Amino acid sequence: MRNAFPEAEIILKYVPGNAPLQQVVTDGNWSRYCFSKKVKQPLLIIDEEQINKELKKKNRKEKINRLKRLGDLKFYQITDREEFINILDELAIQSDFRKGAMYNKTVFMDDPYRKSFLLSLYDSALLHTTVLKLDEKIIASNIGAAGKGWVHLQGVNTHSPVYAKYSPGILHFLMVGKILAEDGYSAFDLTPGTDAYKDSLATSYTNAFELTIGNKHTSANKSLNYKIAGYLKYYSAKLGVQQKTIRDIKQTSTIIRSKLKALRKADIYILAKSGLYSLRWGAKPSFYFYRIKGRATLPKIKVNKDNLGDLLKYDQTGSTFTRWEFLMQAMKRFEAGQHVYTWCKAGQLLACAWQSEHKNTYLQRYEVPEFPDKADVLHDFYIKPAAAHINHFVEGIIHEVIREFGSCYVISSSHNRKLCKILEAIEN
Repeated sequence: MRNAFPEAEIILKYVPGNAPLQQVVTDGNWSRYCFSKKVKQPLLIIDEEQINKELKKKNRKEKINRLKRLGDLKFYQITDREEFINILDELAIQSDFRKGAMYNKTVFMDDPYRKSFLLSLYDSALLHTTVLKLDEKIIASNIGAAGKGWVHLQGVNTHSPVYAKYSPGILHFLMVGKILAEDGYSAFDLTPGTDAYKDSLATSYTNAFELTIGNKHTSANKSLNYKIAGYLKYYSAKLGVQQKTIRDIKQTSTIIRSKLKALRKADIYILAKSGLYSLRWGAKPSFYFYRIKGRATLPKIKVNKDNLGDLLKYDQTGSTFTRWEFLMQAMKRFEAGQHVYTWCKAGQLLACAWQSEHKNTYLQRYEVPEFPDKADVLHDFYIKPAAAHINHFVEGIIHEVIREFGSCYVISSSHNRKLCKILEAIEN
């Protein structure tokens, strides 16, 4: 491999703790090219009785029952190749949305071979695949490598943020544990990582290693950076600085660099008009109310509701609002119980608007104590600066909301004069 790709890094993540790694990293020839670090590996040791107890805990049982009240809840293992192919696109979207919001990484969008690679693993009987569905909609899933009595989480695991308040991801992992017990598996490897849910599920820990094989320069740099990071972690803990704070600083610095890059490339006039039309400095909210009466006209465009794939098509061009910020904000809105209407064309997100119940705490920022008629509310519009026929989008989402709820309020920023004119022109 090194002869074929002498400038490339070969990263093995993660090497099992019982692998004969020392034979490689202490070898005189290889030690100059290798860097390894020990990482904590959380495990869910399969104990059917204990897993059943976890599923029967009051809060988890309540969430399962609430999901069942919403529709037909089904958990099962995917054993049919055609069904695996059929679900792969949806799982890729859910995975990219979550990782895009959390880590600014969209692995399926960035790697066109990833799906075919997973299919080849499935065809080689190396994958254990399960889904949790609500009325045929996938709300959680896991594709993990399986062998020697273990299933490994490192693969694809997803959940729909629309149902975040029901914790479908955690429920699904426990259901996976139950089916693994029935099939005779001994461990569910949760894999190293900083996600809080891993520690909440783990019943045991072992060690694994991350091994990087590169050139001498790469190995020396990684070793130096690892030592510096270790010192910073140690002394920041001494000073009472939490690791979350450090992660937030890294995230902010990455976003700032992206904004500065956008500023250098952007047209100032377009930049001044772009962005998410929430209440920016100096703006005031404008309110509009619509009832179902007299609104029988069908919308001229198709709008989607809670479509994660549409949100992933957000394009930062002409704006300083980065994709990472956009996806992070979208994730938080879903977790707060909001829904989104989107309009895409030619592979780009042209517009979106968020919908909340009148009692949603997020709406308190508008300083409106109570919405008359307890109508649902449309707010926080994003409109791509170059998009045309925005009036059709606005009419379309108002049509969808009042068709479902009978009436709706729309909140717009006074800075967004174009949207205000459209809303004023729509017949009440």
